[in-house]
Amino acid sequence: MAARTPIGKSRTLLKPTKALFAGVASVAIAATGTLAGAPAASAQSCAGGVVNGHCIQGPMLTEYNAAATYNGYPNGQAYFGNATGPAQSAAGGGTFQAFEQHGYIYHHPTRSGGHANQIWGEIYQTWDSRGKEAGSLGYPRTRELNTALGSVNGQIGRFNEFENGWIYWSGLTGPKVIEPPIFSQYASQGWEAGQLGFPTTDTLSNCGEQGAGVSAKGQAFEGGFLRAGTNRTFVFGQSNVVNIGGVPTLQIISDTTRYDNSVTWAIDAWNAVPSQVHLERVPLAIDPGAKPVRIVDSNRGDIFGAYGYYSGPSGGFGSLSSTIELFYNQIQSHNVDPNYVVTHEVGHALKLAHSCPTQLMAAAPQTGISTPQPLDVAVLKSIWG
Repeated sequence: MAARTPIGKSRTLLKPTKALFAGVASVAIAATGTLAGAPAASAQSCAGGVVNGHCIQGPMLTEYNAAATYNGYPNGQAYFGNATGPAQSAAGGGTFQAFEQHGYIYHHPTRSGGHANQIWGEIYQTWDSRGKEAGSLGYPRTRELNTALGSVNGQIGRFNEFENGWIYWSGLTGPKVIEPPIFSQYASQGWEAGQLGFPTTDTLSNCGEQGAGVSAKGQAFEGGFLRAGTNRTFVFGQSNVVNIGGVPTLQIISDTTRYDNSVTWAIDAWNAVPSQVHLERVPLAIDPGAKPVRIVDSNRGDIFGAYGYYSGPSGGFGSLSSTIELFYNQIQSHNVDPNYVVTHEVGHALKLAHSCPTQLMAAAPQTGISTPQPLDVAVLKSIWG
């Protein structure tokens, strides 16, 4: 996997400050188990190393001092403090060592060029939640590095590269995992310094239509979204949005549904997104050229496993057009939140196609979700601004 070029003299090195790491949780490192009460190593048993609490030697010592220099500290003692225990075994023949501050150093003799690398804070916590070095990301290939100046919100963040991915962090977006199929596109657009800015979701898998035989991936960023793995986009082929008074507008007629409160919920939820498109409820098509979508209740016997269906201006099921059908028999029998169903189907009328799990526009219902999520927002803004 192609590595991102480590930051060198061409980028400003930033000494960590409280402002930079505001919101970054401290990594609590406590000696437990066999380390509890362990005696400090002696100089005689730490050949070629230093004893700061415990013996630090070899690649660990190299990174101990190099990470300190990178972050503007005079030496490893000033940056990491003491080791809280001796080096311990890590998965696959590696080792790691924990320190009083600024986290851990991980090393494997045959991976990452044999270099040891520091990892800490919220990036470490995210890596830990995915199984650390034994998980899908593997060992870190870099220490935690500064990013460039993000172009969207003008912020500088941090990142670690791993054997099978990256974790990016900024104070506004928190830690987010980027997987290789998405990262290659991200890199081609300038990483965080490009128009995309920092990621606002992890890379999401199993995106697109159910049963389509593909495993698409998608990811939202501050300035847009990326997708990989299928020719399908997250943008639908038709919508009921028209230009009214210079504003992209979706008009909704909901005079024949029992879910009137959910219609209100959906309109408010989509209007809350900072986008140019506007939604409004109308009693009938009163604007010349308007294409309002009508929301109706339905109890069709030919529909199974679906809770709603949007038919655009070109039609859909049967002879219906510009209609959202709410299958109340399915909604009631499966105890599905009608707010979710209406907001999801209105998303189709806004030109959003099915996207990824954990998002409102996922192909399958997502428990506890009834408002647009980060990828939904990114797709909407990419369509309508």
